[in-house]
Amino acid sequence: MVGTHIIRPAYFHDADTLLEIRREAILALIGVFSEVSKVERWANSAGPDRTETAIANHIVWVAESQSNLVGWVEVNAETIEALYVRPTAWKAGIGSSLLSHAEKFIQDSGFSSVLLNASPNAEVFYRHRGYMGSEPLADSSIPMEKQFEK
Repeated sequence: MVGTHIIRPAYFHDADTLLEIRREAILALIGVFSEVSKVERWANSAGPDRTETAIANHIVWVAESQSNLVGWVEVNAETIEALYVRPTAWKAGIGSSLLSHAEKFIQDSGFSSVLLNASPNAEVFYRHRGYMGSEPLADSSIPMEKQFEK
């Protein structure tokens, strides 16, 4: 059970936990997708320096609940590069909170829209928050965009 949470910048000492959250979130999709091997490949596709590189080169925030990291979002200019939430924290508003935080930062940075590539399981989540999508790419991700109100 996840109670209240805070959003704070990610630090290098968070990197291993962020990688763990990513892997857990992806592996939890095994029941959603029929190709187990495809999900396992995706879960294991990030190298050990994936999150350290993100923290060094982009803006990364984490959601922390009861001193535990439960989610994270990575922003590069107007693009949300990643958003992952621990499966035990799904449906608790963590993803929505991280997304809103990232969108506000992007808008405050002067961009008129936000871009991302959604995994098929997350498409509805983003559509409910005002994102429009196009045809899936070869990797099954769905390019999406949300225009900010002027």
